[in-house]
Amino acid sequence: MLYRKGNQWELSPYKIKYTQYGEPHVQYASDKKWWLDFADAWEHTKIIEIIDVVYTLVQLDRYEDIKYMPEDFGNIYSAYVEGGAFPTNEELRPDHPFRIIQLRKENELLNAQVQANADRQNLQEGNLNELSVNLGNTQAQSFNTDTALMEFMDFYFENGGM
Repeated sequence: MLYRKGNQWELSPYKIKYTQYGEPHVQYASDKKWWLDFADAWEHTKIIEIIDVVYTLVQLDRYEDIKYMPEDFGNIYSAYVEGGAFPTNEELRPDHPFRIIQLRKENELLNAQVQANADRQNLQEGNLNELSVNLGNTQAQSFNTDTALMEFMDFYFENGGM
């Protein structure tokens, strides 16, 4: 997905679907002509399709995160740009600059979870307050109904009812 050009990573503009010795393969590429020439030169390689890659906005944002990373772990950077994957602790040393990106993203995720929990708590408290208000209104209505019934019964008996 990524290739190195000068002092930065670039996104491959093509995805090549091809076969070699009948086995299907897919590979990102920066140079369409190179692949066409390669397939012409080698009988065992057949180009099936050359696809212009369209990256999502999320992938483009991730690409901006790694654009100037060192020239060492292109496969790890590609996995991050393509799907948001981060390396395990065994794959990358703790002081590698890519860890800063990983920690920042994990922090953003934790902050979003904390905010979601706070929103959920506020919603639950709001529902409890609303339930309490509704229950209070119901009790008041019940009290008013009971009072009206008692007044009616008093009136009824005072005026010769049963």
